[in-house]
Amino acid sequence: MSFIEGKTVAIVGGGIGGLSFALSLTKMCQENNIGGVTIQIFERDGKAEDKDFQNYSLSIRSDSGGVQTLRKLGVLDDIIKHTVYATEGFYCASYSANGFEIMVQSPPMNPENAGFRPLRYGLWSGMLKKVESNENVSFHWSSPFEDVTHDDETDKYRIALTDGRNYEADIVVVADGSHSPVRNVVLPLEKPRFTRLVFLIGTTDRDPPKNLQHRHGLIIGKDGVAIFLSHEDEGRSIWGVSRLCDQPHAVHRVRTSTEDQKKEILKEALDLIKDWPKEMRDLIAAANLDSIRVANGYDKMPHRAKGRIVFIGDACHPVTPYSANGANMALVDGWSLAEQLTSPKNNSIDEAIKAFEDEMIPRATKIVITGQRTISFAHLTGWKGVARNGFLKTVGSMLRHPKVTLAVVVGAVALGAYYLFGS
Repeated sequence: MSFIEGKTVAIVGGGIGGLSFALSLTKMCQENNIGGVTIQIFERDGKAEDKDFQNYSLSIRSDSGGVQTLRKLGVLDDIIKHTVYATEGFYCASYSANGFEIMVQSPPMNPENAGFRPLRYGLWSGMLKKVESNENVSFHWSSPFEDVTHDDETDKYRIALTDGRNYEADIVVVADGSHSPVRNVVLPLEKPRFTRLVFLIGTTDRDPPKNLQHRHGLIIGKDGVAIFLSHEDEGRSIWGVSRLCDQPHAVHRVRTSTEDQKKEILKEALDLIKDWPKEMRDLIAAANLDSIRVANGYDKMPHRAKGRIVFIGDACHPVTPYSANGANMALVDGWSLAEQLTSPKNNSIDEAIKAFEDEMIPRATKIVITGQRTISFAHLTGWKGVARNGFLKTVGSMLRHPKVTLAVVVGAVALGAYYLFGS
């Protein structure tokens, strides 16, 4: 008999990580003939509340395990249907008076061997449909978390919601985002770190500049300003103007900010790119005002569970958009935790949690560090910025002309020197 058989599992958070774990656990219990496992999912928002807010794409990558996890869960083909226009790969570009120059370009995206960019809502709703079909899973929408305590007599956890309802569980899986309310209660010292990254984000019903169409990528500007740009659909682009700041921006969320606040954010974005090519300024100036928002970049090194309260995804190791890995990490965490909870190699929930964390922590740490370096790399100024662009152009030249190797070695040494000695 498995140690997880007959147990009640509570998942706080019905996003990508929570759904990945729920889907993984139900699948593995079925495959291993483990019965009686009940799953309760508590989500603070209503079921349809975030549809418009999730109308943007994200990277699902094979090098991080996201593609493989969706395939194992049996939802990859459905999710691929939500792929956006940006299928020709990721680029890094610079600009001049003559327009935009792609310095380096990855191969075209392919769900079978590289990755793809689905709409977040398509990813979430595709997984949700699969989870809802399981009779052992119950959803509690519009159910914000308030507290969790351990009952020593029953050895169970009691979850209190803000409306006064209480539920009991044998294990609590926390997947409630980067500013996790559960983590704030259970591990108040485990706080995300502001990375100095500030993103001003919007959507424009217009195609990107011609040589940037059907792609997504980073346009590296001068004076420490960069733009992420993704061609989401015909006549639709999503952009994010980023810079480094000593303090977080006063966040105006898309669902709660006023029209005047959104106009102020848009003006701030345009001021940052006042010296950029006119076609980029026009693209951003034509943004849909309702889409304008700010995202401050936070990250945190992964931490371990407290008892049988275990954290996955952004609740454990939040990353910034510059890691391009948040969804992948949530997907893999959900699968990995379920795998350990149903593995005959483990003899208890505590052993399974430890085995999961022993695998997750080094993997997540590496991705958090890579994201931090990418932020610094994208916002270099002065001679470091010149050296960066030289390196990227050299790599791009190598990809186009494989015989050009010496220059690549020199560029790699320069980049390595920056990572070792730069700041």
